[in-house]
Amino acid sequence: SNSPMQVMFVKRQLALFYMQLEDYIQSKKYLEDALQLSRSKSYLVSDEYDILKIKLELNKKLDDQSEEFAILKRLNELRDSIDYTDKEQNNINAITLKYQKGLYDERFRLNQTILEKEFFLNQLFRVIFILILLILVIVIISYRMKIKNKTIHLNREILLLEYEKLNLEK
Repeated sequence: SNSPMQVMFVKRQLALFYMQLEDYIQSKKYLEDALQLSRSKSYLVSDEYDILKIKLELNKKLDDQSEEFAILKRLNELRDSIDYTDKEQNNINAITLKYQKGLYDERFRLNQTILEKEFFLNQLFRVIFILILLILVIVIISYRMKIKNKTIHLNREILLLEYEKLNLEK
């Protein structure tokens, strides 16, 4: 099953993705989830620090300064805590996290590529549909014009025949 670190990382990535899409409400939801997970394990202190920095940025975009002081205070505490943490443990966690981040980044890029392809195909189908619709309209208009021209031509023939008939009767 997924470790808190993996789930936290995925939620953080989703928050960043929604920030790029400028869907700040969804972004905040995933960021809050990631923050809760980062606070659940002592070895995720540096992640809490990173997430809080993202939260500051998100709050600026949301024009929400209500938490700014509390976040900055917590960032200061975390900075001190991170500085005093055992270096060996940090190195092991960093290597593990980098590996897992690499895997999730790869999956994330793959999913993004799939979404982009689906978006492109949807756009392509819309364009094709519109082109078919335009062709249909053009065919209908040209068919009506042909019928109209034939009608005009036939009416002219009838008039000519009536004119000849009148001339013959004279």
